[in-house]
Amino acid sequence: MAILASGSAVGYGVAFAATPLLTRIYSPEEFGALAVYMSVVGMLGNVVTLRYPLAIPLPEDDDSALSLLLLSLGIAFIISLILFIAQFFWGEEIVRAAGIEAIASYLWLVPVGLLGIGTYQSLNYWAVRTSDFGPISQTKIIQSVGMVIIQLTFGFFNPGAFGLIVGDVFGRVGGSGSLAVRAFARQRQSIHRMTFNDLIKSAIRYRRFPMISASSSLLNSAGLQIAPLLLASFYGVKVAGLFALSQRIIGIPMVLFGQAIGQVFYGEFAKKKYEGQVVMRGLYLGMAKKLAIYGAIPVLVLGLWGPDVFGLIFGNAWRDAGIYTQTLAAMFLIQFVVVPLSQTLTILEKQVVQFIWDALRLLLVIAALYGASFLKLSPLTAILLYGISMFLSYAMLFLLSLKVIETTGAQG
Repeated sequence: MAILASGSAVGYGVAFAATPLLTRIYSPEEFGALAVYMSVVGMLGNVVTLRYPLAIPLPEDDDSALSLLLLSLGIAFIISLILFIAQFFWGEEIVRAAGIEAIASYLWLVPVGLLGIGTYQSLNYWAVRTSDFGPISQTKIIQSVGMVIIQLTFGFFNPGAFGLIVGDVFGRVGGSGSLAVRAFARQRQSIHRMTFNDLIKSAIRYRRFPMISASSSLLNSAGLQIAPLLLASFYGVKVAGLFALSQRIIGIPMVLFGQAIGQVFYGEFAKKKYEGQVVMRGLYLGMAKKLAIYGAIPVLVLGLWGPDVFGLIFGNAWRDAGIYTQTLAAMFLIQFVVVPLSQTLTILEKQVVQFIWDALRLLLVIAALYGASFLKLSPLTAILLYGISMFLSYAMLFLLSLKVIETTGAQG
């Protein structure tokens, strides 16, 4: 786990360090186009393999796992090919219907990016199965370094959103080749024995992943990814770009730190699961308190001096991103506290509760931004309403998880 975390940390660090250069090469409008693209592939990328890669580590025998790997790669290719053909013939209609005019010229890169996501996801879970954590860690660094090099190179010689998006595509697929070589070199004979019926059997055996996990994952990612799409549609790509930088700067380090703490919490809470409600509740509230203390400092700094910090580090064109960060400070803090603790519902096998919450969060976000647009409110007010809706959503999740702990403990 430490190897994986270190690779992710280095990768995020590279992307974070390069941001002040990128913001002086690319405009907020170009970052807005990137944000729209990332939102689209971020949502669809969760279902491009129908979630079958999650099952790859589960079978006892390698042949069954290999059939799942080939099934996942095949599904990703077919779905991406269908989308590529669809955008070729009906690109204008898709752009208008989805409100993604910002990436009309780059729509063909959506299926390319999705194929990259599906390929990497599938090979990544095979590597997890075989405990090849070192190569996985290396791919994280390759992805970030490659993405930054491509974005900087295109920015110097051919400024425009195309360079940002191409870099993002590489940032999703980089390193897949080395993972594929390692996976298939060891399974060459098994691949030759594999039949189409083997893939069908695996698809049926693990059908709960596309039937349940895919819909839940889509709801979860939509709740996180839909805001830039709606902001770009209602207020223009510049607002979406400023919003995206705010998310990127405060989100990257907090996600890194939160993931590390979340992994620790997951392990500890899983062990305490059978020790009763009092123990579980104490661990849950104790971790929440620690997270609130850790997250308060960076949020307080950016909440007080956001515009000055953003203007100094990223250039004057990005001062408004600092204002957006100030506006979203409370949301960032509660998000940092609650997301690592949200695994409580998974450990206590309350996925239905999680599904309902995901749906409610998505509805609240859509209502907030649609309402702001309908009432012709300013972009800053729209972002404030978005922050309030997210704050309420995470507060609800915190209380729901606590209620589940108390109910489960009482039943136990």
